[in-house]
Amino acid sequence: MSELDEIGGFWDEIEANTLESIRYVFSALLPPEKITTKDWADKYRYFAPEEGATQGKYKTESIYYFKWKNNPLEALDSPDVHQLVFMKSAQIAYTTGVMGNYIGKRITHEPAPMMIMFAQEYSAKAWDKEKFKPMVRATPILDERVNLRGNWDHKEFPGGYLKLVNAGSVAGVKSSTIAIIFVEEPDDCNTNLKGQGDSITLAKERQKTFRDDQKLLVIGGTPTVKGSSAVDNEMKLSDQRYGYVQCHHCNEFIVLDFEYLKIPEDKTRNHPVYGHHVPEDTFYVCKECGGVWSWRDKNRNLNNPNNYFKATAPFKGVAGFYLNELYSNFPGSSFEHLAQKKLEALYDFEVNRDPKKLIVYINSSEGRVFEEIGKGKTVDQLITYGLNYSLETVPEGGLILTAGVDVQVDRLEIRVRAWGRDQRSWLIDMASIPGTPTDLQSDCWKVLREYLKRDYKAEKGKSLRISLMGIDSGYASEQVYAFVRAIQRDRLQRIRGRVIAVKGSNNPNHEIYKAPRPIDPGFRAKYDEYGVQLYYVGSQAGKTVIHNFLSHFDEHEDKTPVFFWPKEVEIAYLEELTSNTLVARGKNFIWELRQGQHDESLDCEVYAMHASYVLNVHRFGERDWRMLEKKAGYDSVKPKKGTAKKANR
Repeated sequence: MSELDEIGGFWDEIEANTLESIRYVFSALLPPEKITTKDWADKYRYFAPEEGATQGKYKTESIYYFKWKNNPLEALDSPDVHQLVFMKSAQIAYTTGVMGNYIGKRITHEPAPMMIMFAQEYSAKAWDKEKFKPMVRATPILDERVNLRGNWDHKEFPGGYLKLVNAGSVAGVKSSTIAIIFVEEPDDCNTNLKGQGDSITLAKERQKTFRDDQKLLVIGGTPTVKGSSAVDNEMKLSDQRYGYVQCHHCNEFIVLDFEYLKIPEDKTRNHPVYGHHVPEDTFYVCKECGGVWSWRDKNRNLNNPNNYFKATAPFKGVAGFYLNELYSNFPGSSFEHLAQKKLEALYDFEVNRDPKKLIVYINSSEGRVFEEIGKGKTVDQLITYGLNYSLETVPEGGLILTAGVDVQVDRLEIRVRAWGRDQRSWLIDMASIPGTPTDLQSDCWKVLREYLKRDYKAEKGKSLRISLMGIDSGYASEQVYAFVRAIQRDRLQRIRGRVIAVKGSNNPNHEIYKAPRPIDPGFRAKYDEYGVQLYYVGSQAGKTVIHNFLSHFDEHEDKTPVFFWPKEVEIAYLEELTSNTLVARGKNFIWELRQGQHDESLDCEVYAMHASYVLNVHRFGERDWRMLEKKAGYDSVKPKKGTAKKANR
């Protein structure tokens, strides 16, 4: 290439960039066109090949419920609505049809600062790559305005910008004042963002400077488990709109419910998974007249502009939409496919005892919360199983004591448990020690130290002291490490070495006990600097063990209960013990705290159990127990299996 050609190419690039800049600036000066989201999509929107099977000009009529009265696109445009909630299944065109169209209209006709909050950064990047960029490139009016050359998480356009943030990032959620916020999959978002509250509440704080008619918060997601579903809780604050579809038999309008999706049986068939069921013949039944709908009938009924969404609760600025997969007209949501997914999920749950597919089916197809798979006994049931002994007293059979300490902002929570044969254990003490844990001179640390010197009276034999105490170092870690170091080096042999620093791990694959890493001053972790070892506790495994303990209290069961507490214990203890629920997170199931509840007792009990594992109590044989009984001052009398419950209650 000659020097002249290079100069010519240079000026061509300058000219192109100048024209783009002029077009970019003047587009912001044009008076905005008043247009609804539906009309904008029909007039301007195009489908990119990456967005799905459909390509070319976008048509809102392809999504049948967009034709109905009071539909989601109308709610998005209403000045009376300042928050929308979508409790949805898969395959209902929410991401492209609802979120994509509204964001596109706001960019070109009502520009403003906007933000989409995703549960994970990779979800944000995937949406940018697979949904947003293809939509912009395929739609000329967006391609003229949106600058795609910047960072993936910040899109600029005349009059505003679009931020993509990770719900787990405090800086991302709190950094800007935003008029329009979308929250994607709220059930996967952080419920306690580094101790500053849940990410959805923090996002709402970004809109405080805007009037209700200027701001909009849109929360859309698939529900998870009852009691811990954020989108379900948000729906309860809305007017709870259901879609009413006209039956072609009786002309009545009905809400589509999976209860009326029927899978017929043929006794001559015996499929290894489906059994006698015939998924390909699945049909829907009108609850008003009993008329049968085929898949084609259902879609024809959906494609009726006389259908409507109707609120079932008072409207107070929050519109909510329930949309399950029966409202989808996509081929992937046929009756046959839905029936197959249900039968496969039930097979895995009933035969293989694997609930993953069933939870996914109920959440992602039926669009509703799953009733807990780890529910166990209720607090009212557990109250009746308290034993006749007093706190601060060790019942017969308790031979070794451990303690768990949970560090809170304004207090220390401690639970002490006695252990005996056959995994039997008794709650011995529980207390809340007020103070400021971040101050090592606070009285709370002095009181905790006294617990290590404390003698607990035994019903039979000598008094016992705490053999090992595990202290959570997730909060005020340096003070915990300093306290542990001081105890481990204490000159008084009666308490020396009886404390360890622990930290809970929510990895579902971690065992309750894992040997700590040796102290390495060169590693430069905080606990290394203090010269203490840090024990990671498999909190998920520990909570599962306690849940299983609490589930074995029925009189007709063969298993004898092993996890005890006194009758005098406050109900708050049992509420905290049962405050977690088992939820699906990807391929795993984890215990999560239900919203509005506390779990200090459960955490303390897990730490106390972990301390017993450190001492190898779970591996003690008869010889070990006899030695402990001798040390405690009474003869070995091994209780007969199954008699303790009747004797103590």
